[in-house]
Amino acid sequence: MIYKFISEFCSAGFEFEGELIKKGRNYYLINSDIEPYINAIKRPLFSAGIFLGRVKGKEFKPSPSLLSYISKYTSKKAVVDDKAAWLFVCGRDLFKESVISCPSKVGLVLVENLHNETLGVGKLMGKKSRIAIKNIFDIGYYIRGSS
Repeated sequence: MIYKFISEFCSAGFEFEGELIKKGRNYYLINSDIEPYINAIKRPLFSAGIFLGRVKGKEFKPSPSLLSYISKYTSKKAVVDDKAAWLFVCGRDLFKESVISCPSKVGLVLVENLHNETLGVGKLMGKKSRIAIKNIFDIGYYIRGSS
């Protein structure tokens, strides 16, 4: 599921710098040296390495760490102004006048602020819509307690 999500942004040859493991519903990026120790733990794993996201129902919910990680490998980004950045983190959709740059025309994009910080994932809307980017997932999701 995680690779299906990543394929929306990165080319087919994308690989993590480390070992990707799935424990229960959660995905982690770990240093390959610690994998034998993780596999030896008989209790449910609370955390290991960098938390990348979790499967919730039939959806994959990325972590802010995963979004920041893949932002280095994609050009599918929309940069928004400061006011829009705050609204997006609060779960709002974004209007066209708030988008400073976006090389993509369709599909999913990473939404970033003016400081190159990844705020979440949005879906680009058609030209006829007043909304430019529909909020699919934002980093405020974890703050709002929706995990």
